[in-house]
Amino acid sequence: MKLPLFNSRFAATLLTLFLSLPAMGGDEKVVVLASIHPLAMIVDAVAGDMVEVQTLLPANISPHTYRMNFSDRQKIADADLVLWVGPEMEAVLRKSLLARDQSAVIQSGEIDGIHWPGTDIKPADEHGHGHERDPHLWLNPDNALLIAQQVERWLVKRFPDKEKPLADNLRRFNAEVEKFIQHSRQQTHEIQGIGFIVLHDAYQQLVEFYQLKQRGVIRLSSGAEKGLKHRAELLRDKGQIRCVFSEPQFPDSQVNQLAQSLNAQVAELDPMGRQFAVRIESGEYSYLLFMQAIIDSLTGCLKD
Repeated sequence: MKLPLFNSRFAATLLTLFLSLPAMGGDEKVVVLASIHPLAMIVDAVAGDMVEVQTLLPANISPHTYRMNFSDRQKIADADLVLWVGPEMEAVLRKSLLARDQSAVIQSGEIDGIHWPGTDIKPADEHGHGHERDPHLWLNPDNALLIAQQVERWLVKRFPDKEKPLADNLRRFNAEVEKFIQHSRQQTHEIQGIGFIVLHDAYQQLVEFYQLKQRGVIRLSSGAEKGLKHRAELLRDKGQIRCVFSEPQFPDSQVNQLAQSLNAQVAELDPMGRQFAVRIESGEYSYLLFMQAIIDSLTGCLKD
């Protein structure tokens, strides 16, 4: 029997709508969108292959100066969970994230217990200049553990049947981070009194955690340059600075010029971990490999 034309069109429309719906089978994964690479590493340590971990901002570009495009906004809208630091780090994301359901957004800087170096303490500069609040939270391993715990709690609410494997993942990550803390503190103990300068004021978290002797910065946390007066003050520290550290996200011409004037060595620190994949096939935690690379760069230059 031939169907009426209206019914045929209606059936075709229903079929098209059905085929366009997202699959709900076992292969579908929740998408966790991390704003930056280091946060994606932490998510992967907790979630493993239970979720699809995506990173929004390229690791070779400073989050302070990044400009969003339509694709970025679509990723934010489509993700099941978005993890970011906060407006101090990724101000460009604020408007898009405020438009989302806040139960599906984790702002790392607002997690209970997250450590911020005190604004009245100036661990990064011995010339009495204040600092912006340093949002590079992940460079303090204790903060990384708190972020991991918050992600695990969200995932358990979403997947109650996965509570045990998620808890096991978190427990293993916690244990490995604690081992790393013990080893890295031993490694940095002998460089605690050696002065150095960094290009970008991104290390207050690291400096305070390891009690290092950072004597100055060339750029503020936001990436803005400090003035000539500050540079002149840094030059007065000649003989007390062993290393000046560059970053892959910024030109290194200023670092090279300052190091030459101070008779200091030059090495690189990468607070965004751009050379490390989020998932490491060997099963090692990429976050810990990334942090170890920073410690190795510090000790390698300052010991010489």
